[in-house]
Amino acid sequence: ISQKVSGEDFMKVIDAIDKKRVLKIGQYTERDGRLSTCTLSPYLLYHKFHSWYVMGDAPDKKNLDQPAFRLDRMKAVEILDEDQPHPLSEEDLETLKKNIALDFNPAKPGEEYRVKLRITGSFAQPCMETEWFPGERKTWEEGSKSVLYEVELMGLEAITLWIMRALDCIEVLEPRKLTDEIDRRVGAYLERRKKRRTR
Repeated sequence: ISQKVSGEDFMKVIDAIDKKRVLKIGQYTERDGRLSTCTLSPYLLYHKFHSWYVMGDAPDKKNLDQPAFRLDRMKAVEILDEDQPHPLSEEDLETLKKNIALDFNPAKPGEEYRVKLRITGSFAQPCMETEWFPGERKTWEEGSKSVLYEVELMGLEAITLWIMRALDCIEVLEPRKLTDEIDRRVGAYLERRKKRRTR
């Protein structure tokens, strides 16, 4: 558990998920710094990008385009003595788990991307030995030491971070949106470097 997450609140979230109870979040810090209060019927707890998140139904949440709550932004958490009004079915819960593994962004539920990469150099063999995302397909390109990597994802942030880790070994073939995002980040880095040299 992160040092910023209360162990007591963490266990309350788990308990509420297990017993299908409603949580009251006495204080939640939104991304823009505003404070809000709401109730939450939590479905799923997951870890992503170094933070713990809980996803659920929160009808009175102010920022409805952010249905996942970061635990380190939650304070004064209470388990209410009431059942969740619309608990998620086991089938829907399994679907949600699979989607999160494919980088599902709850704020953009309709996103789907077919990602295609060419991986070379020192990253090719580790790529073949590791499962990065469910349903990925990896094949050695005939007559070369490069790997053709393909996967269908529901978001691009996780794979963007993965690509940036081994950028000297990866060529993005599809989609164009991913190519543009990598170019943007590299361009921003180079621009900062350029400005520092001219000071």
